[in-house]
Amino acid sequence: MLLNSAIVIFAVSTIGFFSYYESSAAITRDVKRFSNEVLQQANLNLNRYYNEYDQFFLQLEFSKELQDWMELGPDQAYENYVHFSNLVNKFIKTFEFQHPEIKSISFSNRQGMEQHYRKDGLDKDYSLQKDPVILADFSPKNMAILVRRSEDYVEQDSIPVMTMIKEVFYTGSRSYIKMDVAVYPTQQIIHSINLGELGNAMIVDDHNRIIFHRDEATRFKALNAQLFQRIGAAANGAFLQRETSEIVVYQTVPYTNWKLVVVMPFAKVALSIEKVRIVTFAVALISLIISIVLVVLLSSSMTRRISRLTHVIKRTRAGDLNTRPEIGGVDEIAYLGVAYERMLGELGETIDDLAESKASQKRAISTAMQSQINSHFLYNTLETIRSLANLADQKEIEHTTVALSDLLRYGSQLKQAQSTIGEELANASNYLRIIQVRFGELISFEMSMEEQAATVPCLRLVVQPLVENCVVHGVEARGEAVHIRIIVKRPEAHRVSITIADDGPGFTDIQLIALRQQLAGHDPEQRYTEASRIGILNVHYRLQLQYGARHAGIRVGAGACGGAEVTVEFPDGSDAQ
Repeated sequence: MLLNSAIVIFAVSTIGFFSYYESSAAITRDVKRFSNEVLQQANLNLNRYYNEYDQFFLQLEFSKELQDWMELGPDQAYENYVHFSNLVNKFIKTFEFQHPEIKSISFSNRQGMEQHYRKDGLDKDYSLQKDPVILADFSPKNMAILVRRSEDYVEQDSIPVMTMIKEVFYTGSRSYIKMDVAVYPTQQIIHSINLGELGNAMIVDDHNRIIFHRDEATRFKALNAQLFQRIGAAANGAFLQRETSEIVVYQTVPYTNWKLVVVMPFAKVALSIEKVRIVTFAVALISLIISIVLVVLLSSSMTRRISRLTHVIKRTRAGDLNTRPEIGGVDEIAYLGVAYERMLGELGETIDDLAESKASQKRAISTAMQSQINSHFLYNTLETIRSLANLADQKEIEHTTVALSDLLRYGSQLKQAQSTIGEELANASNYLRIIQVRFGELISFEMSMEEQAATVPCLRLVVQPLVENCVVHGVEARGEAVHIRIIVKRPEAHRVSITIADDGPGFTDIQLIALRQQLAGHDPEQRYTEASRIGILNVHYRLQLQYGARHAGIRVGAGACGGAEVTVEFPDGSDAQ
């Protein structure tokens, strides 16, 4: 129970730790991903907003009205008024309607002419040629955007504006288009970055100035130098600022190369993680208590029944086979008790069978001893007949007696299930010589064997029963002469075939069909019992029992010169089957 409780405590604690760790990592990843998605949307809005101004500048730059005005000199006051009025009416009024945040638009050409569209209180003494931005040799090829405090408006001493400047190059140098717009549209986009109370969004320019921020007091202040250095020149990214415990996510505004930055205090993000930790700990503690209670109940049930089973096992070791375990239940221990009870029953039956087997063994030994006495008596009698035939100079009787003795001795060696093909053919030759004494010229035979086949292991008594069939169904049944051929071959690697063929009457079609069906039957052990007196089937099923049904057996058919042909096939033992 203590071990199981320790395992449960370890498992629950491990799950709680990794759950807390993974929750922290997942929340951090989600914050970064969510911030990136919000920044991406804000970035698209900013880029679209600035692109609209860029398109407006391109329309102005390549309009005929502006090109005509750029060619005017100081002495062309009327033309100056006409062309500028056309420019205002055709382009500026329409764009101003769509963008009410425009505060002023100014133009200057290379002849020193200036025109100002004073929409929102631009100082009447304002000169584009004296603007600090122009004096700073600000001459971009494309429209430049910068956020600054301007003192060129009469309504306030200093107001934040976003200034857009573009130099018109086709007219020569020192020709400009300049527009000031209020910052509230961009500020609204910054305010739309809704991260709840977790973070602040801002835009930082190339000079490390915060040009837009939700807090106006922070505007135009320098960004933390360490944070600015960490952001560096990378276009996009996210990291944890460990010195300030802040998660920083940033993206670059493509049109201006400003950085859109979101800074979130990690402590506020960790509040949700802390809640997860507390909930995880509470759930783990409750689960732990429930698990320990269940472990105690389950262990008590298991150990109690195991003790009962152990008691029965000890009784069994003491020799008591009548005591049965009473386990109960439906789990593995119950199955074990049922299995042990069944084993005790089978053990009792086995003991009874063993006692009966020992009695049968004693009877078999007695019978074997008697059989051995009878065999010795038979061999001694045959040896006496051979000696008398030798004394009487009856060579045929002597040879027949020797052949019969060898035949009986070969068949009586039942302890050795296998011999060799050479010994098997020698035994069949002894049988045929004895038969020739009986039938004379009605029996003839020939044997052929490939080299090295004589030593191949072979099941005993597979050739002689088949040769006997040739004699029984040929000479004995019909009284006609029969010629028997025994051929040993190796048709393929690791296999041997022994063919026994005669020129007798052979098989009828019905006999051949019935015999093949019997040879194709299953359950060799049962077939062997049923066919113990039929030569072909007896040999066939003994081969299958010895070598396996797929590797050995008998094929029957008609011989090439008439008669019957039986082929025995089996492995030669040189390759594992």
